[in-house]
Amino acid sequence: MHKLHLMTIKADSPEDACNDIENEIVDFGNDNNWRTICGCISEDNEVYTHEDGGGFAPEKGMRISGIENMIRSWVGSFGYDAREALVKFHIDDETLSSQDWWLIKKYCDHKEHQIDFNNEKFNIWETEYRYWELDNNGLTNLIQQTDGDKRYVVFIDMHS
Repeated sequence: MHKLHLMTIKADSPEDACNDIENEIVDFGNDNNWRTICGCISEDNEVYTHEDGGGFAPEKGMRISGIENMIRSWVGSFGYDAREALVKFHIDDETLSSQDWWLIKKYCDHKEHQIDFNNEKFNIWETEYRYWELDNNGLTNLIQQTDGDKRYVVFIDMHS
Protein backbone atom coordinates (compact mmCIF):
# COMPACT_ATOMS: atom_id res chain seq x y z
CA MET A 1 0.00 0.00 0.00
CA HIS A 2 1.32 3.43 -0.91
CA LYS A 3 1.12 6.32 1.54
CA LEU A 4 2.28 9.90 1.18
CA HIS A 5 4.49 11.07 4.01
CA LEU A 6 5.68 14.68 4.01
CA MET A 7 8.83 16.02 5.60
CA THR A 8 9.73 19.68 6.04
CA ILE A 9 13.35 20.74 5.81
CA LYS A 10 15.59 23.73 5.20
CA ALA A 11 17.94 23.47 2.22
CA ASP A 12 19.74 25.61 -0.33
CA SER A 13 17.94 24.09 -3.33
CA PRO A 14 15.07 21.70 -4.06
CA GLU A 15 17.59 19.05 -5.13
CA ASP A 16 19.38 19.42 -1.79
CA ALA A 17 16.07 19.17 0.07
CA CYS A 18 15.19 15.88 -1.63
CA ASN A 19 18.70 14.46 -1.28
CA ASP A 20 18.91 15.47 2.38
CA ILE A 21 15.61 13.73 3.13
CA GLU A 22 16.83 10.65 1.28
CA ASN A 23 19.90 10.64 3.53
CA GLU A 24 17.72 11.04 6.64
CA ILE A 25 15.64 7.96 5.81
CA VAL A 26 18.33 5.85 4.16
CA ASP A 27 17.93 3.05 6.74
CA PHE A 28 14.15 2.83 6.35
CA GLY A 29 12.76 -0.07 4.43
CA ASN A 30 13.48 -3.48 2.99
CA ASP A 31 12.37 -5.47 -0.08
CA ASN A 32 8.70 -5.17 0.91
CA ASN A 33 8.81 -1.75 2.53
CA TRP A 34 10.48 0.90 0.38
CA ARG A 35 10.20 4.57 -0.50
CA THR A 36 10.66 7.04 -3.32
CA ILE A 37 11.45 10.72 -2.95
CA CYS A 38 8.92 12.30 -5.32
CA GLY A 39 9.78 15.97 -5.17
CA CYS A 40 9.12 19.06 -3.11
CA ILE A 41 7.46 22.45 -2.90
CA SER A 42 9.28 25.47 -1.52
CA GLU A 43 7.89 28.03 0.88
CA ASP A 44 7.53 30.21 -2.27
CA ASN A 45 5.35 27.52 -3.91
CA GLU A 46 8.04 26.47 -6.39
CA VAL A 47 7.37 22.88 -7.49
CA TYR A 48 10.23 20.45 -8.11
CA THR A 49 9.91 16.85 -9.32
CA HIS A 50 12.76 14.63 -8.16
CA GLU A 51 14.11 11.98 -10.55
CA ASP A 52 11.14 9.82 -11.68
CA GLY A 53 8.69 11.55 -9.33
CA GLY A 54 7.19 8.39 -7.83
CA GLY A 55 3.49 8.00 -7.20
CA PHE A 56 3.01 11.28 -5.37
CA ALA A 57 5.00 13.82 -7.36
CA PRO A 58 3.92 17.38 -6.59
CA GLU A 59 1.98 18.83 -9.49
CA LYS A 60 2.69 22.11 -11.20
CA GLY A 61 0.58 24.81 -9.58
CA MET A 62 0.40 23.07 -6.20
CA ARG A 63 0.61 25.46 -3.28
CA ILE A 64 1.56 25.15 0.39
CA SER A 65 -2.03 26.07 1.34
CA GLY A 66 -3.28 23.07 -0.66
CA ILE A 67 -0.86 20.78 1.16
CA GLU A 68 -2.09 22.15 4.48
CA ASN A 69 -5.68 21.36 3.45
CA MET A 70 -4.64 17.83 2.45
CA ILE A 71 -3.05 17.29 5.88
CA ARG A 72 -6.19 18.59 7.58
CA SER A 73 -8.21 16.04 5.59
CA TRP A 74 -5.93 13.24 6.84
CA VAL A 75 -6.42 14.36 10.41
CA GLY A 76 -10.16 14.81 9.88
CA SER A 77 -10.80 11.20 8.92
CA PHE A 78 -10.47 8.14 11.15
CA GLY A 79 -10.13 4.81 9.38
CA TYR A 80 -12.05 2.72 11.91
CA ASP A 81 -15.50 2.79 13.46
CA ALA A 82 -14.81 3.33 17.15
CA ARG A 83 -18.40 3.95 18.23
CA GLU A 84 -19.13 0.38 19.33
CA ALA A 85 -16.00 0.23 21.48
CA LEU A 86 -16.76 3.65 22.96
CA VAL A 87 -20.33 2.61 23.80
CA LYS A 88 -19.04 -0.57 25.46
CA PHE A 89 -16.52 1.55 27.39
CA HIS A 90 -19.27 3.90 28.56
CA ILE A 91 -21.53 1.04 29.68
CA ASP A 92 -19.05 -1.43 31.17
CA ASP A 93 -15.34 -1.21 30.53
CA GLU A 94 -14.82 -4.79 31.76
CA THR A 95 -16.43 -6.12 28.56
CA LEU A 96 -13.80 -4.54 26.32
CA SER A 97 -11.44 -6.80 24.40
CA SER A 98 -7.80 -5.92 23.77
CA GLN A 99 -8.86 -4.94 20.22
CA ASP A 100 -11.47 -2.55 21.69
CA TRP A 101 -8.83 -0.95 23.95
CA TRP A 102 -6.46 -0.58 20.99
CA LEU A 103 -9.21 1.05 18.93
CA ILE A 104 -10.10 3.47 21.73
CA LYS A 105 -6.42 4.38 22.15
CA LYS A 106 -6.04 5.03 18.41
CA TYR A 107 -9.24 7.08 18.41
CA CYS A 108 -8.05 9.17 21.36
CA ASP A 109 -4.67 9.74 19.66
CA HIS A 110 -6.54 10.80 16.54
CA LYS A 111 -8.73 13.26 18.46
CA GLU A 112 -5.66 14.69 20.21
CA HIS A 113 -4.01 15.39 16.85
CA GLN A 114 -7.16 17.11 15.57
CA ILE A 115 -6.75 19.87 18.15
CA ASP A 116 -3.61 21.15 16.44
CA PHE A 117 -5.19 21.11 13.00
CA ASN A 118 -8.63 22.58 13.64
CA ASN A 119 -7.52 26.04 14.65
CA GLU A 120 -4.96 28.71 13.90
CA LYS A 121 -2.22 26.73 15.69
CA PHE A 122 -1.56 24.64 12.58
CA ASN A 123 1.62 25.73 10.84
CA ILE A 124 3.09 23.33 8.29
CA TRP A 125 6.60 24.46 9.28
CA GLU A 126 6.07 23.67 12.99
CA THR A 127 3.22 21.20 13.50
CA GLU A 128 3.69 17.46 13.05
CA TYR A 129 1.31 14.61 12.39
CA ARG A 130 2.40 10.99 12.79
CA TYR A 131 5.98 12.08 13.43
CA TRP A 132 8.42 9.57 11.85
CA GLU A 133 5.56 7.13 11.14
CA LEU A 134 6.88 6.90 7.61
CA ASP A 135 4.49 4.13 6.55
CA ASN A 136 1.48 6.37 7.26
CA ASN A 137 0.20 9.59 5.74
CA GLY A 138 1.88 12.15 7.93
CA LEU A 139 4.06 15.19 8.39
CA THR A 140 7.50 15.07 10.01
CA ASN A 141 9.30 18.34 10.66
CA LEU A 142 13.09 18.56 10.33
CA ILE A 143 13.26 22.36 10.05
CA GLN A 144 15.03 22.85 13.41
CA GLN A 145 17.65 20.20 12.63
CA THR A 146 18.64 21.43 9.17
CA ASP A 147 20.35 24.41 7.57
CA GLY A 148 19.58 26.16 4.35
CA ASP A 149 18.24 29.29 2.73
CA LYS A 150 14.70 28.08 2.10
CA ARG A 151 12.06 25.78 3.61
CA TYR A 152 10.68 22.85 1.61
CA VAL A 153 7.95 20.25 1.94
CA VAL A 154 9.33 17.00 0.53
CA PHE A 155 6.91 14.35 -0.80
CA ILE A 156 7.79 10.73 -0.06
CA ASP A 157 5.93 7.78 -1.61
CA MET A 158 6.06 5.15 1.15
CA HIS A 159 5.26 1.58 0.16
CA SER A 160 4.56 -0.88 2.93
